[in-house]
Amino acid sequence: MPHAKSVQTDPLLAAFDFADVNRMQIGLFRERFLAHSCLIAVVTDRFAKDFEMLLGPRHGHSGKQDAEPGNTPNMGLFAPPSSAYGQKLNPPRMNNSKLIRPRVQDLNEGIRRPEDIRALKMDRLMVEPKFDGSFVYITRDAVAGRTALCTKDGNELRLSPAIQNFIIRHFELLTEHFLFETELEPVPWSEANKVVLNGNLYSGREMPFSIRLVVHDVLPMNEIERPRSTARERHALLRALAGVIEGVNFTTPFLWDKSEKVSICITPCREATAEEVVQLFRDGWEQGKAQKRVMFDGSPYEGLVLIDPQSVHKGGRTSKWKVKPFHSLDIRVTDVRERHGGKVPIYEVHGQDTKSDASINITSGISPAIFAQLKRARSQHAVVIVEVEVSSLRELQSANPTIQSIRFDKMGSPTKELETATV
Repeated sequence: MPHAKSVQTDPLLAAFDFADVNRMQIGLFRERFLAHSCLIAVVTDRFAKDFEMLLGPRHGHSGKQDAEPGNTPNMGLFAPPSSAYGQKLNPPRMNNSKLIRPRVQDLNEGIRRPEDIRALKMDRLMVEPKFDGSFVYITRDAVAGRTALCTKDGNELRLSPAIQNFIIRHFELLTEHFLFETELEPVPWSEANKVVLNGNLYSGREMPFSIRLVVHDVLPMNEIERPRSTARERHALLRALAGVIEGVNFTTPFLWDKSEKVSICITPCREATAEEVVQLFRDGWEQGKAQKRVMFDGSPYEGLVLIDPQSVHKGGRTSKWKVKPFHSLDIRVTDVRERHGGKVPIYEVHGQDTKSDASINITSGISPAIFAQLKRARSQHAVVIVEVEVSSLRELQSANPTIQSIRFDKMGSPTKELETATV
């Protein structure tokens, strides 16, 4: 895996002291950050304006899109130049070993009921809503020096040019110093829209809906291999980068930047005692169970994410826990079968849990459309992974799992060109 630059060679990171953030002295941090970065930002902005004057008439650029009234984006410390929106992207390599990535930090899945939260035996926890989309790193190619979007496995995304360019231009200065962990989801969210998005992460095609990119963690590049900052410090850093005013709390995703097709936000987060979290989950499920969602400060989510505030960014299942009433599993498909019982076809999907290798057979709730998508995916991919849902209060063997979507974001490169994913 590529090495990020050392802190000794990066004056911006050398000036950064996480103790300041830990004491919530965000104002001091911002002054230090701006002192080292403002020259870069000014030079880049001037270059962008010159570049716009040169290429603007040829590309028909019409200027930055306005945010909706009352929903003005906060551009944070780096306001990306708008002149590059809409530039044509070169197709990225599917799997790019040159992309800087940390060890994957997975969510623990041992918590099934509110009462299990007490077993963590922690005085305080950070609580965030669990978004239901595709995990994406915003990182940098260590050789080419360009900003890129990729999955945990290093598969480089190719979204529609307008969306991809907007995201890259927003983060391109920041990724010289930081890596971001994000969730990419459709707006409005629905299981059908999620399936379409997952099936077009590499196609470059326009989607019939908007996209929201939610940033939920940030890691300094000099900590990729030797993490030191705590989760509490990293969230304070993320707030500072997004320009959140010190002392301001927000209960819905904080709008960092937006265009007509995509919004970039940071996740809401609060600290609470274990007992407060137990009640938060109970109340959230009671309010949202009709939608099979958990309400968090009035908005529906897949569940909650609990984080040890003192934990550093380590690989594996260490310091983050997923809490949701319906448990999802990733299943590696080993066989699909179709048989006929009278006039009605009966579909079967056989596979293994990607984490435990437990066998699972799905024999109900498989529509003809889903079955056709599975057969097409198996013809295009060496390995096919589907997300299935079971009740968190039941064992896998006794539950009746339901296929939710094909997880293209967790599968390798296709063996041949993808067809348009539809539902």
